[in-house]
Amino acid sequence: SSAASAASACLDHIKYFNTKTPKGRWFSAAVPTDGSVYDLPKGLIYSLPIRSNGDGSYEIVKDISHTQFAKEKIEASTAELLKERSLVKDLLSP
Repeated sequence: SSAASAASACLDHIKYFNTKTPKGRWFSAAVPTDGSVYDLPKGLIYSLPIRSNGDGSYEIVKDISHTQFAKEKIEASTAELLKERSLVKDLLSP
């Protein structure tokens, strides 16, 4: 079922974040953007390539090159996320 699949993905992510990622490897996870990679603005929750330090902390993999097709898809996804964020902006403010 879809619930079991989502639960399995959550468990996998907990395992990945608490296990040091082997050198040369990475995994994707939805994390806040810091404004330093792939022309993404700071503060979006985005699926990014990351490496775990094994203690729950992580670093974003910054040395992946993208094809023009991938860059266009990233730009489209970013525009969509920014639009969605603007629609709920009033709900996010205390």
